[in-house]
Amino acid sequence: MKAKTLYTCGDSFMAVDYPHSGVLSFLELYAEEKQFRHVSLARAGATNFTIRLQIEQAIADKADYVVVGNTCSDRFDIVLEPDEPIGEFYLRNILYAGYRSASEKHVQEDSNLKIVSDTFVNIERQVHEKMIPQRQRDALKNYIADLHSISLTNQRDYYVISDGIRKLQLHGIPFVFLPSWMWYRDWSWVERTWPKGQPEPFNMPEGHFGWDEFSATVTHNPQTCHNRFCETLMSITQDWT
Repeated sequence: MKAKTLYTCGDSFMAVDYPHSGVLSFLELYAEEKQFRHVSLARAGATNFTIRLQIEQAIADKADYVVVGNTCSDRFDIVLEPDEPIGEFYLRNILYAGYRSASEKHVQEDSNLKIVSDTFVNIERQVHEKMIPQRQRDALKNYIADLHSISLTNQRDYYVISDGIRKLQLHGIPFVFLPSWMWYRDWSWVERTWPKGQPEPFNMPEGHFGWDEFSATVTHNPQTCHNRFCETLMSITQDWT
């Protein structure tokens, strides 16, 4: 019998290390336990727009199950050639290589990349790419200084992610949604969310964020945390077989 597919979407907290770091993501642990084929689309530094395209890809691929986390609003989608006439953007148009995330094995980038999606800090420091010209980096600095509103961006991102969740529900694809950075928004209408009171990956229950102690893993959490997250996911998806 063909294995069912688990698609997972999000940023670094939902990612799978590539190359393997010795820390096994709770999503990998879960897929192994359930004997699902795991297709990780999550990528470190992903924007909520990128996550929305991940959801779209999971729907297009007819995923059996989906797990989705959102991200914070300090991130930007930079179109490399903004004057170029383009119809629709797809996940394959976004830079995926070089983010230490296994999703680059599942997202086949176009040879002519259109978008860099990342945090402002990563863009400014050229952590993952050197494609964005300096004039665009300077323009982004000015935008953040004079125009960027975190509150407005967060509300807009809420609508973007909500649309993806509603589309999963419309297609009847079973999923789990992690409110994560948008925990204070209204998710009462969502069919299945991460249980309140149980730490999510973005909570980092062992209280660490950074790239020193856990620099081997892009997920920010040690193995003990991933084991706990897996237990939570198992407990709320007993009907996924």
